[in-house]
Amino acid sequence: MFKSLLFCAAIVFAAGVSTGVRADDAAMKSNVHCLIVGFSMTQNADPGQQRNGLIVSTYYFGKLDGLAPTADLRKLCTGSIE
Repeated sequence: MFKSLLFCAAIVFAAGVSTGVRADDAAMKSNVHCLIVGFSMTQNADPGQQRNGLIVSTYYFGKLDGLAPTADLRKLCTGSIE
């Protein structure tokens, strides 16, 4: 009984590790675009726009980190995004 329970637990654990969440390319590209827009808004002379840009960039940075924690954001931001 204990061996079968241990075996089932190992299978469930292995399935969870091997099927990690993968972000699709369309979602990643859209979120990277929004992150870039947010960062560009922080460079505006209007303090209201700067604040809004900070909020937008913080939100999309967190969203991207949640979708793909190991993604290279520098590569995504400078890559060929259409």
